Amino acid sequence: MANVREMTDTLIGMVEDGELGAKHALLCCMSYMSEDEVADMMRVNELIEEDEEEEEEEDDAKNN
Repeated sequence: MANVREMTDTLIGMVEDGELGAKHALLCCMSYMSEDEVADMMRVNELIEEDEEEEEEEDDAKNN
């Protein structure tokens, strides 16, 4: 059976093996993803609560 997460596993392996720094890998991912994708990832992984994101969006709307 094919490994459906082959590239994910490769990237994680590169970090674990010290070939790539975790911060650099994170920055690559974040710069590739849209703001909505980053927010969704943070919500799904419970890094932020739903109301925190809504407050940030309201602040952004007020400042623009």
